[in-house]
Amino acid sequence: MMKKIFSSIGVFVMILALAGVGFAGKAVTGEIVKIDGEMVSIKDDSGKVQQVHVDPKGTKKTGELKEGAKVTAQVNDQGHAESIEVKS
Repeated sequence: MMKKIFSSIGVFVMILALAGVGFAGKAVTGEIVKIDGEMVSIKDDSGKVQQVHVDPKGTKKTGELKEGAKVTAQVNDQGHAESIEVKS
């Protein structure tokens, strides 16, 4: 019985670990449609608008962020930009 319980727990932990790999972060590429304080709205190629938090001290920024600028942001699973780069 104990062997079965530990086996089930092991499988559950393995599934959680593998699921976590998919949430490590993502790149958001598109056009800035709105800037509201530290929140930047980026419209991607599919037309979906994503809210990204840009920390003035913690986010690495390359270029000037302004509405209409084409950008690529590396965003963590909490929606915070680790870096954001303006494309020319």
